[in-house]
Amino acid sequence: MRTVLLLTAFLAAFVSAPVRAQPERAPAPLVVGVAEMPPYAIRLEDGAWSGLAVDLWRITAEELGLSYRLVDAQGRGLADGLAQGRFDLALPALADAEAERAVDFTVAIEPAAIGVARPRSNGVLEVARNLFGFQFLAVVASLSVLLLAVGAVVWAIERRRNPEQFSPGLVRGLGDGFWWAGVTLTTIGYGDKAPVTLLGRGVAMLWMLVGLVVSAALTASLVTLAGVGDGTRRLVLTDDLGGAVVGARPGSVVAGVLDDAGIAVEPFATVEAGLEGVRAGWIDAFAGPAPTLRAAVTGTLVVAETRARPLRIAVGLPEGSPLVETLDRAFLDRLASPGWAALRRRYGEDG
Repeated sequence: MRTVLLLTAFLAAFVSAPVRAQPERAPAPLVVGVAEMPPYAIRLEDGAWSGLAVDLWRITAEELGLSYRLVDAQGRGLADGLAQGRFDLALPALADAEAERAVDFTVAIEPAAIGVARPRSNGVLEVARNLFGFQFLAVVASLSVLLLAVGAVVWAIERRRNPEQFSPGLVRGLGDGFWWAGVTLTTIGYGDKAPVTLLGRGVAMLWMLVGLVVSAALTASLVTLAGVGDGTRRLVLTDDLGGAVVGARPGSVVAGVLDDAGIAVEPFATVEAGLEGVRAGWIDAFAGPAPTLRAAVTGTLVVAETRARPLRIAVGLPEGSPLVETLDRAFLDRLASPGWAALRRRYGEDG
């Protein structure tokens, strides 16, 4: 009986003793898959990562108190890595309907243009082809109408007081006015024709001032059309790719845009296969997200951006991840801040 009482007392003391709290284990760092896609993700020489999307993630993770480690995901498929559980996040990711079926995306960081990879052509021939295309002819026609209008005004003012330089005849007189407006616009000013009336000189002075702006705009347009300056010009799909056979991934946003523009699309399962098709001459060009193509293209191919920007750069997460809404709020705050504009300028994007 005594033994039973002692055992009962021991059990009561054990039950009433305070339980020592177990220390909470720190959550495992998030595994963030990163694939190189300038300017959103750039692999530096020392192996570190930089870029718009990477820096945005770093700032956001620090604000939210999230621990993480960056993993090189080049060539391993960001969407597949998320779906298979290898990554907790993936950046930068191209948000489209095809990928959305398997993973979730945050709000878009910014839009991305469609790019076109094609063989690098002879510089002189490319400039000549661009300059004598439809857009160049449209610029010339518009400028000619403007010169004719200004020349007609000056001719109407000067034809009676200054018939030696501005012929009273309609056809020849308009020609004199057109010539004067042209040489004045380009600041050549041969001096063979000049208004002598007070009103004519006033119009001439006004045209000289306006001509400075027109001349600058004309120069910029010609440089853009020629595709010289800082690289290649932005392409217009219907003008530059009309009649060409262009490769694209089947079912992608890019393939849909090309099809809507009436461009013949040849399907290729991967970007690498499409680029090889361009090199081998099977297709004239391969279209895809411009950042993706720039990261993949080497050697004899060159990438030109189009004016179409239907793509969205975002951060990818596994389907149903609780982090989506948290990151959405944090990204929206950050993207609306002055610091984001400064960050974009740092990586050569428009602020």
